[in-house]
Amino acid sequence: MKFIDWKEFTSLCDKLSEDIAEVTIDGIVGIGRGGLIIGGILAHRKDVPLYPVFVRHQGFTEDTPVVVEDLGKIKSFTHGTILIADDVMVTGKAMNFVKSQIHSGVTVKTLVVVCHKSAKEKPDYVGIVMDDLPVFPYEI
Repeated sequence: MKFIDWKEFTSLCDKLSEDIAEVTIDGIVGIGRGGLIIGGILAHRKDVPLYPVFVRHQGFTEDTPVVVEDLGKIKSFTHGTILIADDVMVTGKAMNFVKSQIHSGVTVKTLVVVCHKSAKEKPDYVGIVMDDLPVFPYEI
């Protein structure tokens, strides 16, 4: 495990904010819990709505994430560009599940603060790639 302090986290948020600065985004879907933090920061900086969703995929043997909250709001999007944000991606299953729930007429971009080196798919925007699991400052 690698501890990411507030200074490094802020630096990664700044990098990601710069990465999407020129991208038109109509809303951000933050995957709770940790994705709500980066999603909220970016939604504030882009002045767009934040849509929280709660999906859990813990462990490497589960095939289907557990939906903790109704996904009705994100299923109602029919056009525009949505950014799905999470703090960390290891398997990508939660991100891909949320992405699969969004209408095909919507352009979907993906973003994570930390992408694990073993992830089979990489998001469109990544703060840092690591081979350790991060411990974020808001997790202590």
